[in-house]
Amino acid sequence: MRVTLRAKVDYTLDGFELIEWHKNIGDRVKVGDTLFTYETQKAAAEGVAEYSGVLSEIKVPAGTVVSKSDDENSDDWNIVGYLEAD
Repeated sequence: MRVTLRAKVDYTLDGFELIEWHKNIGDRVKVGDTLFTYETQKAAAEGVAEYSGVLSEIKVPAGTVVSKSDDENSDDWNIVGYLEAD
């Protein structure tokens, strides 16, 4: 099953910066592992694995600033990668 990895950002904020990936493509991860760190205007946060599996794709490289979409109906602007769950 392909699982979407998202930065959990309040839509009232302008966006986020992906600071660091703690895993690489192909790395095995388990529930609770820290996958990436990101920062908003308010705080730094971590993306944590909710499933065990393998990190299959990194969509947003470290150091990238992601701005929210102008389309209020868009729900994919905060996707940072994908995990193939066991």
